[in-house]
Amino acid sequence: MKYLYIFYKKIITVLATPVMVRYFFDKKIGRYYGFGIRKKLKLLRSVRRNVRNIESASDWQEHLKMISVILSIPPSIKGDLIECGTFRGASAASLSLAAAITGRRLIVADSFEGLPKPRENDQKHFSQLKIKHKTYEKGQYTGTLEEVQNNIRRFGAIKSCEFLKGFFDQTLPSIQKRRFVFIFLDVDLSSSLEDCLKNLWPLFEKNCLLFSHEAQDLPYISLFFNATWWQDNLGTYAPGFVGAGTGLPLGIAEGFSLGYTVKSDAN
Repeated sequence: MKYLYIFYKKIITVLATPVMVRYFFDKKIGRYYGFGIRKKLKLLRSVRRNVRNIESASDWQEHLKMISVILSIPPSIKGDLIECGTFRGASAASLSLAAAITGRRLIVADSFEGLPKPRENDQKHFSQLKIKHKTYEKGQYTGTLEEVQNNIRRFGAIKSCEFLKGFFDQTLPSIQKRRFVFIFLDVDLSSSLEDCLKNLWPLFEKNCLLFSHEAQDLPYISLFFNATWWQDNLGTYAPGFVGAGTGLPLGIAEGFSLGYTVKSDAN
């Protein structure tokens, strides 16, 4: 029965794919870079291949959504891309392809030793949508630097990448002269989220999107609505978060973990 369900789900996914990704073929996406239908089809196949071949904590539909955003940023808006938390490099491989297309750099930031030791109040997270807890521990989601680089070299565009090794509170202060037009945070812990926002938000261009892969974790995502924290740490308004509690409606799965916020003029 289990295998029949898996087979049924795969068939439905194949049949539904053209509908799920129709937004990606909008003429507005990629127009600044001469990126037409044939190139989009090839990129779509590459993104799906990446998730099949590299162990991933995120789905290919989530990768494609982020890539569509990157391809929509005008070249006149200068800045690079950054991913914090890469695991084995599946999402980084996909995002590196978008970096190569747009002529931007992708910084892949990770300890490459797994998660740091969680604080006591940061060990268990709860998904309201799926009604279940997730427990984090030190060393979880480890992908070595060599492993990640090999995966990106094989399935992505490593020449467009830079690697920042170490925990975020120690490494992100070293890139304060950079500017960013896209941020992807897959960092799991609330303490890591705070480190990333404190260091990266001031470097983020206006009207650009910051994605997080913990959208279903309401206590975690609530930081984006915490006016006091934002005022005390960044001197600005809390930006809110699209997809809080459910994730973005990207396909037929039981909710996705991807959501985003926008750095508006008010921030």
